[in-house]
Amino acid sequence: MSPKQRKVSWPVMIVLVLGLTAFAFTLVREPRSPKATGPKTLTSRKPGGPANATSATTEKLDAQVILLRPYGFEPAQITRRKGQFLLVVLNRSGAWEANYQLDRLGGNKLHEAKVPREKRDWHQVVDLTPGDYVLKETNHPSWICKITVTPQ
Repeated sequence: MSPKQRKVSWPVMIVLVLGLTAFAFTLVREPRSPKATGPKTLTSRKPGGPANATSATTEKLDAQVILLRPYGFEPAQITRRKGQFLLVVLNRSGAWEANYQLDRLGGNKLHEAKVPREKRDWHQVVDLTPGDYVLKETNHPSWICKITVTPQ
């Protein structure tokens, strides 16, 4: 290779390496922490109105994110104030499907969901009154998350 050809090759090689490095960093970027909670915006409509009604309002909801791992829920226990919030379960257990059930402790079943592996994650707006609740994955009896709702 002549010196003139080498001079052309190095700049091209540097640009290629930098471009591939930048591309690789975008592929392995660390995801946001799933434990982060904060206000989420939810657009809702007034009861009885059409789905495309112009009277839609925007409410701020807190989101509670819970991970489902191969050994159970993380965290295994949470405490929240009474009121409406978005319950989000991120399935990272590797299970083919997840069957979630939210019950009031010593009471009735409030929510139930069967989530296939392709969908993985589940979310539900819940409005819980003060008391104790249990979120469980029904295929694994030991996988539970205790939820305590306080009055204030």
